[in-house]
Amino acid sequence: MFLNEFTSASASLARISENARDVLADIEAVEQERIGEYRAKLERHDWLHEFSDDGNAYRAGRKSLAELREMQSEIDPDCAIWNSVAPASQRRSV
Repeated sequence: MFLNEFTSASASLARISENARDVLADIEAVEQERIGEYRAKLERHDWLHEFSDDGNAYRAGRKSLAELREMQSEIDPDCAIWNSVAPASQRRSV
């Protein structure tokens, strides 16, 4: 009797452990996707928008920069990705 309960509990723990690994893998995949999106937005950002004579370009650049800064605080707290993409004049310190 005790052996059957132990075996059943052991099998349940193994399934839970497997499910936990799957959840962690899913979380890692989502994080990698967010990092990729963040890097792509950094690469597409108009780093010179502040010098534009076009008001629309200026506003779009300001909006993009605000979004990037928000993403940076969540995804890239040490600014490593930001600084690997941004021009020297736009690099950030921690």
